[in-house]
Amino acid sequence: MIDSIYWQLNKEQFKIKNIGIFDGMGTKQFTGYSGKTLFCKKYVSDLKKQGVYFPMLEIATEKRGYNLAPEFLNIQTSLGKMLYESNAFEPDENDAPAIYDKAVKLLDKAGIETSVSMLKQTTIRKADFSKIVILPTYLGLANQTILRLLSFNYKPSSEFNYMQYGEGQGCFIRFGNKTQRYSIYDKIGEIYAKGYTKTEKTIIRAVELGEASRSALKFELSYLRKDSFEKAMRIRIKDKEKDYFLEDILKP
Repeated sequence: MIDSIYWQLNKEQFKIKNIGIFDGMGTKQFTGYSGKTLFCKKYVSDLKKQGVYFPMLEIATEKRGYNLAPEFLNIQTSLGKMLYESNAFEPDENDAPAIYDKAVKLLDKAGIETSVSMLKQTTIRKADFSKIVILPTYLGLANQTILRLLSFNYKPSSEFNYMQYGEGQGCFIRFGNKTQRYSIYDKIGEIYAKGYTKTEKTIIRAVELGEASRSALKFELSYLRKDSFEKAMRIRIKDKEKDYFLEDILKP
């Protein structure tokens, strides 16, 4: 399952009608220097308060100077959350048309023009792969299983982290380095702590009413750089060396 993807559109592939939507500021390391990036902040926050998901957007230029037009539009989106309001659900290759259509419509509402044909030509720079497993009763709840895994906390060349979402709201463990990371989540605990969409609130109510159990364990492998992502894809996709598109990685 593809959990989330990172598209980078070149300046010929998009048009920003309202630059004011990019009201957050950050920095990014380019070749030989750090440059300014702008990201969409208030618009995303306002939609979240309404229970609506919106992708993370960032614009940047690798040129030095002031008031330069952005050369890139970076889009990081959870495919499951964009389509179904929760990444507890697994999109597959049959969902590709719906993913493109939804992304174009969301961007258009924010004042950013692109098209399905442009997104089809946009390479994936990074991606997160995940699988949710429903635990059998004898293994207990997801957070209990994660606590039992804490002793297996060593992996060469990796940092280990254990995090709790909140009191009684679940936890996750993570191994990671600069190129990739592997995480194991209490999925329902994550929804309890961070859920805000209608679908996520429905899941929370189902658990509270005893109609569903907190037995969903999520395994996630994240590639943090384009080179590490493409190296992994070459093993799965034999007829390409680089520049993978959404349809390529959605295939089983």
